[in-house]
Amino acid sequence: MRQIVMVVAAAVAVGCSSSGGSSSTSAGKPADYCPGCAAFCGPECPKTDAGACKACGKAPVKASACSLTWHYCTKHAHWHADAACGDHAYDRCCTASKPATAMCVPRDAKGLEKATYCPACGCFCGAECPVENGVCKKCGRKPVEATALVSTWYGCAEHQAWHEGAPCGENASKKCCAETKRRVLACHPN
Repeated sequence: MRQIVMVVAAAVAVGCSSSGGSSSTSAGKPADYCPGCAAFCGPECPKTDAGACKACGKAPVKASACSLTWHYCTKHAHWHADAACGDHAYDRCCTASKPATAMCVPRDAKGLEKATYCPACGCFCGAECPVENGVCKKCGRKPVEATALVSTWYGCAEHQAWHEGAPCGENASKKCCAETKRRVLACHPN
């Protein structure tokens, strides 16, 4: 986990950009990420006064975060990456999505994949955000292809912490770590 956190922390110094033009970004900044909630700490994943996640009780991990924003164009019925469409100056046809927080990681990071994401709903498409005939059933808009980071985490009951990629050293005898796979939006250092 230290290696991944160091690589992710190094991305803070160089800023972040999205891959494949999936959306606009701001520079990476230090943030707390909770693998249990698959979210960055904030309103969706509040912390206790002691700094642990209120939902899972474990300390979040340090990461680098970027803000991603897409623009939905009513004229083209399409999400535009990076900025509003060319017609927006005249037609006022584009609306920015609520900014989404993404993990800022190197382009060659292990676990990167393309995933269907709905900027309007703020979630990956699937059970939580179903898609039918290429349209999100919750908001009625077409989702986008985004970059996701899929990581395996081990929630340790003994240490009240998260370990990435492998359980803690005491797991063999204490059976204190539970495996979970999480997917989070990803962006890349410039």
